[in-house]
Amino acid sequence: MNLTSIAVKNLNRRKGKMLLLVASLSIATAALVLVIAITFAFKQGVSGNLNQYGYSLVVSPKVSRLSLTYGGMTVSQVFSAPAATLQLDDAAKLDKKLGAHLRAVSPKLLKVVKVEGKKMLMVGLNINKERQVKKWWQLERGRYPRKPNEVIIGYNLAEKFNIPLNKRLLIENSGFIPTAVLFETGSHEDDVIFVDLAQMQKIFSRSSQVDLIEVATSKGEEVDSMARKIARILPTARVDTLKQSAQLKQGIVGNLSKFNFGIGVIIVLISVVIVFTTMAASVNRRKSEIGIFRAIGYRQSKIIQIILTEAFLLSVVAGFIGYLGGFVIFQLLSSGGKEIGQIAVVSLILLPVSLLLSVAMAMAGSLIPAWQAAHLEPVESLKSL
Repeated sequence: MNLTSIAVKNLNRRKGKMLLLVASLSIATAALVLVIAITFAFKQGVSGNLNQYGYSLVVSPKVSRLSLTYGGMTVSQVFSAPAATLQLDDAAKLDKKLGAHLRAVSPKLLKVVKVEGKKMLMVGLNINKERQVKKWWQLERGRYPRKPNEVIIGYNLAEKFNIPLNKRLLIENSGFIPTAVLFETGSHEDDVIFVDLAQMQKIFSRSSQVDLIEVATSKGEEVDSMARKIARILPTARVDTLKQSAQLKQGIVGNLSKFNFGIGVIIVLISVVIVFTTMAASVNRRKSEIGIFRAIGYRQSKIIQIILTEAFLLSVVAGFIGYLGGFVIFQLLSSGGKEIGQIAVVSLILLPVSLLLSVAMAMAGSLIPAWQAAHLEPVESLKSL
């Protein structure tokens, strides 16, 4: 009779206690699988969003005065230093030299204008390029402009001044047609009128000039190096990075990972204690059996192997059950979310991980009881017969 068969027979004789141990390990493993899956899904979701929305840099003239702001730069600066202006050629230069590393380059022209007698900020841009930079843009109502004289109204402006769509709007003695209201973004864009760049340049006789260039990269690690490259290409321009929100999201992911790691450690410690108490009680009840094994010549190492084999077999069963339980609970909690679906990619990885965790907890909790069992004196053990 080999050691494995001895361990199996011992488990069969103590089904009640062993099932309790399997249940404890299964719950712990399921909890760990759930924590790992949630952390992975959250990381993948945030990483996917950041890669989709990208990271922005704003290129503007080197001036230093404070007034109305747009995208981290001030509007009054643009008009206080006419010698320090950007050109459309600058945007084309960036696109040509760095295009392989950029998602989009969107030049803009800014001006405070009178709209029906009220002062508002107007931004001239290429709608298609801007939508590549701002992939989160959505329309509250209406449609995107198709003609040069069609404009998009920021959410706050539309609500505050009750600007109707598809009706002529007088801006600096020129007629424009609002075709859409931008969905509320919670940023400066809610207080802006967006018009076609070429049309705005024509109205204000600034045919080749722009006030800022917004550059979008797809990878966060490229932002700082890209800022340095842009500064070398356009030495008279200032480059500001707009990655605070991305850094905040990444910080949240990091804190969540630490929190989940702490929860995982607590779960593991509790599980190890449960395994230890269960196995120690089992060893205490089996003193006579262990004494017989020692009396007929079983070495201490064989006794340890029997105890650890029992723990191993139970932990493998618990690992499978815990994996299935944790994964099913995770899918139910996710409600089929888009980011959560990505977890299926690593489902095969989670299985060996869950088995490894379950075995590790069982082994850690069984080592001391196994050592104690191996060092029982045969004579003392046989006294319990």
